Amino acid sequence: MEKVSSKVGAITCKETDFLSRLHSVVWDSTLEPKEFEEKWLAVMNDFNLVGHKWLSSMYRDKHRWIPAYFRDMPMGGLLRTTQRSESSNSFYKRQEHGLLPLTAVATKIELHAASVYTHKVYYDVQVELKNTSSCGFAGMPVNGDVRVYDINDEMRYSTFQVSYNVATQEVTCSCKLFESNGLLCKHVFWVFLANLLKSIPSKYIVPRWCKASYRNPFSILLGNIIEDCDPADVIKMEISNVWSEFYSTIGVAKSLPVDRIKELAALLKSFREEFSPSSSS
Repeated sequence: MEKVSSKVGAITCKETDFLSRLHSVVWDSTLEPKEFEEKWLAVMNDFNLVGHKWLSSMYRDKHRWIPAYFRDMPMGGLLRTTQRSESSNSFYKRQEHGLLPLTAVATKIELHAASVYTHKVYYDVQVELKNTSSCGFAGMPVNGDVRVYDINDEMRYSTFQVSYNVATQEVTCSCKLFESNGLLCKHVFWVFLANLLKSIPSKYIVPRWCKASYRNPFSILLGNIIEDCDPADVIKMEISNVWSEFYSTIGVAKSLPVDRIKELAALLKSFREEFSPSSSS
């Protein structure tokens, strides 16, 4: 995307809304592949770029880099935005007095999120909670315990469908943010607030984003709290620590109990299986 200006030309990029239109299509991970293709074609048609050689080559490889094609994959936050939210006060000040009960519920959910997530991940959750104000109710078919909400998203100019089971608290959203990112979206939070939930169901709290997961004996920051580290960095530290301990003792096995060597070997195997390129995660 950094090459677009040089490939397409400064006039098109600087004197029109081409770049903003293109970015809105390329980086919208809530789009289904078919929707992306339709919107991409619309942009190309509007700016007479249908036959552009470089853009055409990028489009042919769309399945390799466009977020819309990774929506069903657990990317572990690799596609997560670095955007940080405004203060929580600004969020609640926007709420009308008539929504005070929902605001109170939102506060409890936010407090719960703050208690379990690391600081950086909590900020992303806070963004989603804040942005529930951009969502509106479009309809709710009910089938027993299952409520299916159509949520209008003013920021996305789209409608997303959220299915919520009142009895089991199972929830899915057509934007698939949780499936790809491990964090719940604003559409799901909107439904949680509408159903007066006061905390995030445990089944939707991914352990790797939690404070507790990073307070472990493998940290190279002994005696330090590493909750502010990026999850990927923490995972790298864990792997590095295990490798270091394993290889520093494997040649002189007598310096470490056999059970400990076996334990380290098992850890390394589990890391390989979880984070190898062939792994779904």
